[in-house]
Amino acid sequence: MFFLAVAAEFCCLLWAVEALRSWHGLPDAAATAALSAFLVGMGGGRTLLSSALSGTSVRVVVQRQTVIAAAGFA
Repeated sequence: MFFLAVAAEFCCLLWAVEALRSWHGLPDAAATAALSAFLVGMGGGRTLLSSALSGTSVRVVVQRQTVIAAAGFA
């Protein structure tokens, strides 16, 4: 199941570069740089929050993050 979630995440990320180019007229380099900045921020956030959530049950974390991800995707 984990691999399916990662695959869906990366499909959205790769699509985002094309969306930035098509919808907002960004050049290739700017669209790629914007997505790269997003990925760096996402990685940093996951790294910082992993220690903060270490005492929380996995079920609670997954439920909360699913709600946040659904809201963000919408």
